[in-house]
Amino acid sequence: AVAAPAISFGSVSAPARFIRGRLICAVNVGVALAERGIRGTGSALAKSYLNWGRPSGPVPGAVAVFNRGRRGGHVAIVHSVRSDGTVIYLNPSSRRQAWQIGPYGKTPLAYRVAS
Repeated sequence: AVAAPAISFGSVSAPARFIRGRLICAVNVGVALAERGIRGTGSALAKSYLNWGRPSGPVPGAVAVFNRGRRGGHVAIVHSVRSDGTVIYLNPSSRRQAWQIGPYGKTPLAYRVAS
């Protein structure tokens, strides 16, 4: 694991870790959640977050689950929602860190928060 810049949501900030060269977004989201005292799914499968916690809307700290076609899924953490409804996502698997729209131009399959 390589130390990355701090990521934050809400008023909480903590260093994120990511592993380059592999599609392990779910592992990295799990690490980001664990650093905040929240237990993730423990799985490397992004779509495992479809059954995690409870359903939510796009609120800071929610995990957004995206479809990725034949390649499976992708997960990111909601950073914030702008007044125009634009959702800002944090991606612990990327140095780019933030998106204004979903990755791959897609809307999430679900938003989930810890129970």
